[in-house]
Amino acid sequence: MENLIPVLVYVVAVSSAEALKLPPYITACSVKDPDLNSCVLKQAKVALPELIKGDPKYKFPVLDPMIVEKLVIKGALNIEAEDLVVKGIRNTTLKSIDFDLKKKTMVMELIGPEVHFEGKYRVEGKLASLPMNGKGTLEVSLYDLYVKYTTHYELKTMKDGLKYLDFKDYEVECEPKGVKSQLNNLFNGNKVLGDAMNDFINNNWRDVLKEIGPSLYDALAGVAHKIFQDTFMTVPYKDIFMDTE
Repeated sequence: MENLIPVLVYVVAVSSAEALKLPPYITACSVKDPDLNSCVLKQAKVALPELIKGDPKYKFPVLDPMIVEKLVIKGALNIEAEDLVVKGIRNTTLKSIDFDLKKKTMVMELIGPEVHFEGKYRVEGKLASLPMNGKGTLEVSLYDLYVKYTTHYELKTMKDGLKYLDFKDYEVECEPKGVKSQLNNLFNGNKVLGDAMNDFINNNWRDVLKEIGPSLYDALAGVAHKIFQDTFMTVPYKDIFMDTE
C-alpha cells in the first residue's frame, strides 16, 4: 500500500524528454558503502516528508491523500472500487529497505498505524459462502498494518545510452492487527441485511481477509508497483547510486 510507496523516497520521476538528477532533498548512497542499506533507509526517512506532498516537476503523485481511480478484485467475491481516497501514508514508518545488487532484488518493510480508505464500491458474489451484493460508498480502516514488498529488477539500457532500474515482478505480504469497515447500501439498501453483513465482516475480519486479502493486497500493491516502474525508469541508475561505474 503505494503505500508500500515510501521506498520511492530514493528516486523520483522525470519528464519523458530528458532525465533529471535527484532533487535536493534526496542524497544518493554509494554502492561501495558496506552498510548501503542503512544509508538508503536513512535517506529515505529524511526525504519521505517531502515526497508525501508530491512533486509535479518529477511527475510524482501526492501520497497522502492518494487517489486510486479504480481497483478490481476477481474471485468468489467480485469487488470493484472507484475514486478511492487513501489516507494515513504520511504516518508510515519505514522499517527496512534491502537492495541486493547481486540478486537484483529490493525488499521493503513498513508499518502504518492506520491506513484509511474511502470511495465507491460495487460487490457481487459470495463471502464465506454467504451471498453478498451491493453498490454504494465504503469506508475501511486497517490498523497497525505491516507490509513487506519484494520486487525484482533488471538494468535496462535506454535510447540515451544510460542504464535504468526496470522493475519486473513483485510480491506483497500484508498483516493488519485490526480492521474496521462500513459498506453502505448493501443488498439494495436493506438495512437489516446490510447491518448484519457489516457486523459479520467486522467481527470476523481475520477470516474475511484470509479469503479476499491476497487479491486485495495484490491489487493495491499493483498501484504502487506501477509508480515504482514509471519513476525508476526515468532516473538513471548512476544517479540513484554513486560509484556504479
